[in-house]
Amino acid sequence: MFDPYRDPVQVPQFRSSFGGLWTDLNNAVELIEGKLELGMINEEDAQLLRFFVENGYVVLRGAVDEEAIDEFNEDIERMAKDPPLEAWVSCFEDGHWGGRQMKAGDVEAADKGVKLLDVYTYMQSARRVIFAPATTRFIKLVFERPVLAHQSLFFFKGSQQPIHQDTVFVRVSSPMEFVASWTALEDIQPGSGELVYYPSSHQFPEFLFGGQCRWVFPGCNELDRYYAQLHASAQARNISKTKFLPQKGDVFIWSADLAHGGSEIEDPTKTRRSIATHYCPLNTYPMYRHYVGATDVVKAGEGVYYCSEKKAKW
Repeated sequence: MFDPYRDPVQVPQFRSSFGGLWTDLNNAVELIEGKLELGMINEEDAQLLRFFVENGYVVLRGAVDEEAIDEFNEDIERMAKDPPLEAWVSCFEDGHWGGRQMKAGDVEAADKGVKLLDVYTYMQSARRVIFAPATTRFIKLVFERPVLAHQSLFFFKGSQQPIHQDTVFVRVSSPMEFVASWTALEDIQPGSGELVYYPSSHQFPEFLFGGQCRWVFPGCNELDRYYAQLHASAQARNISKTKFLPQKGDVFIWSADLAHGGSEIEDPTKTRRSIATHYCPLNTYPMYRHYVGATDVVKAGEGVYYCSEKKAKW
């Protein structure tokens, strides 16, 4: 029998000083077992959640049906030839990264690293992919609230982005309350600049920019020190980079702090068609709402919504 005067008090705690989702609590495994016993989740859900808590990610095999992906790819092909005004890209040109309206021929410019931004706002087929039932079911289990999608990136080629944690660059009003998905839109081949990650890196020590911020801010010169700490944390724990070689329709969902990036493209003739999307609970919001404004929140289905940043050339 519990004795309040003798037994130690056990208070659930988050890994981060900024809080997080229930899966970030130090009693998350016990919560999973409780949900299972109460019939709130099934054994398959419990296995996925246990893996997510321990490793910081899950892989949902065949989560998006092939018909939905084919429709999306066909829409992208048509759009690339005659881009609508809503189509915006991030790309490298004139010596720096920037954003602008998409132009016909952008897809062929392999050296620009073209990424399509927030295609779900004007393309129904994109919403079918990023809100695939298996994807949204798992995210709802983690959020326990309606889901708000924001900041999607469509990749034609591998990103070759350095390994990083999204909390450094993706600003959400509650910094630790979001996840991301990465959906393979074709069978991903070795040498194509595969997604790479450090398993369990969501448990690495927290780096605070300026001694207080989870995200990097304008004028901050600490990124090199951040990257060095990230790789040192992996080395100290004997954690090696893992490449993700999925089949078309597989979905990789990761915690806000899982360290991931794009490996080097070894064969430039190979594509790596995929879409990455960030999601936060509906009661939180992307911080661009305060800086440059956001489009209206739109309901896309039962318990799923989306919004995007108002675009302006930068």
